[in-house]
Amino acid sequence: MSLSLNNSTIVPLTAGSAFLGQQYDNILDFAEINISIKCDVGYTLTYIYSQDKLSIDYQTSQVIVAQVDTKFFKLSVNDRYFKLKIEATNGNMSVLNVQTIYKSVPTFVDSESGPISNVNLDSINQSLLDNGGLKVSVVNANDIPIVGIVSVDNFPAVQSIQNDSLTSMSFNLNRLNVLDSDANTKLTNIYNIVNSRGQAQMIDGNVFTSVQLPNVKSCSFYGNVEGATILTLKFSADGVNFYSSQYSVNMSGAGNFGFVIDGLCAKWIMFSSSNVVNCIAFVDFC
Repeated sequence: MSLSLNNSTIVPLTAGSAFLGQQYDNILDFAEINISIKCDVGYTLTYIYSQDKLSIDYQTSQVIVAQVDTKFFKLSVNDRYFKLKIEATNGNMSVLNVQTIYKSVPTFVDSESGPISNVNLDSINQSLLDNGGLKVSVVNANDIPIVGIVSVDNFPAVQSIQNDSLTSMSFNLNRLNVLDSDANTKLTNIYNIVNSRGQAQMIDGNVFTSVQLPNVKSCSFYGNVEGATILTLKFSADGVNFYSSQYSVNMSGAGNFGFVIDGLCAKWIMFSSSNVVNCIAFVDFC
């Protein structure tokens, strides 16, 4: 810790006059600038930073209103050299006491007891430090019990999420719904594991519809034909080019059919028919 004689003063200013640090202080070896000012009238406070003590690289000003108590300011080390300026912009001062102190260790603030200084970070394991802050974790070898009833009545039914991938999360009917911003294609794994159960119609009369499957464990195919035909299940990787599989149903006449495939991994599926007959077919997947 070092008191700056260049940027400290006890001489009150007259209206319109200013105090400017006698010269720049080299603050490169310090971590924080602490300034305390007691003044009975309002004033303008300016922080001046320089890289070469000749030109001003950065400065910022703030207007301070009159107050009885001493006011404290905590600044970051933004450049190599620092100078303070105070302007009497609200009349003559009868009291002005300015002390500028440079600290090698940042001051930590506790909301209950105020500033906590002189913390020796050198004695702390460096893995616990992050950007000048101290990481805090709770470690308990055993489970931490929760006594009583935890109410979730105030939780929103749908929680909006602001990023490029997720849009919302909701919980209903014992199911967690996780939705992304692109028709649920960015969260394939999470979405399909939680919300993969569904149904689609594959054939309606002579209209054959392709179906895109999520990551599922089992598919049930069933339906009815009005005449003799062979229904063949086809697979596709892009929903455009389909290839016949070994799964087919040979119907010698009108009737119902149904079969189950476990571990089906095709992305797109579609039926084909060897004859032009009216059919109806569904797929349930989970």
